[in-house]
Amino acid sequence: MYLSAEEFVELTGKDEEQATEQRIALACMLLDARLGSRSAHRGRIAQLDYETVLDFPPDREWILDMDKLYTYQQSAVKQWVAHMIGYLHDNQDQAPDAATLSLGRFSVSKNADEVSPVPAQLQYADGLLATSRLVKRQVKMS
Repeated sequence: MYLSAEEFVELTGKDEEQATEQRIALACMLLDARLGSRSAHRGRIAQLDYETVLDFPPDREWILDMDKLYTYQQSAVKQWVAHMIGYLHDNQDQAPDAATLSLGRFSVSKNADEVSPVPAQLQYADGLLATSRLVKRQVKMS
């Protein structure tokens, strides 16, 4: 997993009881969904091709290998997961509505007249994740 219960307390100052194993695992799965089917290589994300996906080690649970990330990227990942755990606790373990939250490669913006699709509790952490270059923000035109 990307975060331990002790790290959750250190990052958020909230009760360790909020960071149950189930919530941590769900937050990690949601982060993987946010990142999409990519693998991390030291400081960058590469799109996985079909053969790479077939060679993905069966004992590996998560997309990111934290040891291969830069310190600022590790911090962004931990902040995002910690904030998501807090969000899950406050919302009875209900993930943000997929109909209103973009989990793809595209950045999320807030217009003055619209409500942001990213829950307020996650806006800071999601911004950190996006600026860490872990979220692929390029649009490919074909």
